[in-house]
Amino acid sequence: MITYPFAFLTSAAIAVSFRSPRGAILWTGLCGLVGWAGFDLALRAGAPAPAAVLVGAVTLGTASEVLARRLHQPAILFVIPGLFPLVPGIIAYRGMLLLSQSRLAEGAWQLARALAIAGILAAGLAIPPVLFRRWRR
Repeated sequence: MITYPFAFLTSAAIAVSFRSPRGAILWTGLCGLVGWAGFDLALRAGAPAPAAVLVGAVTLGTASEVLARRLHQPAILFVIPGLFPLVPGIIAYRGMLLLSQSRLAEGAWQLARALAIAGILAAGLAIPPVLFRRWRR
């Protein structure tokens, strides 16, 4: 539970650094929190990490689409900063560290994991806009 405020703060800080409109910063932090909550709850329910990332990404994408329509802003304004808590940075870091220590097989495995999770993240973010477009018709 302690990670939830940090997900909010991370997303809001990224929005500030990207010079998002002031009125969107709170909502951007909320999107990051919602995406992280989807990820965390899926993990707690026993889902493997890649499936939990998919749940978090779909949750983030859905929240971003809803807010974009409510606030008349582009969804990307909420998606990009909200994405940061879900990025598999520590896995990629470990992979690079292992490669630098000449532990090639382990390092390659960690980097492949990071790449797979990043792909799942992208796929999860692509689902909500498609569903919202179909629903609107």
